[in-house]
Amino acid sequence: MSQQSEEFCASNSELSIEFSKLVLDHPDMDELLSEEAAVVFLPDFDPELKEFNLRIGKEIEDEGGKYST
Repeated sequence: MSQQSEEFCASNSELSIEFSKLVLDHPDMDELLSEEAAVVFLPDFDPELKEFNLRIGKEIEDEGGKYST
């Protein structure tokens, strides 16, 4: 894995933690997410991470997963 990919993964981990906190604080959000859901973060504050995550989301979609922005 490249250094940049490792950095993107670390950034996504941080975003996942914040998202988990949000869901815990707002349990109604949990009802919107199915077990099959793939959450793809598209942070406007980090265009490179956003582009990386868009590519991941499109790969998920290409493999039969659902993808929406």
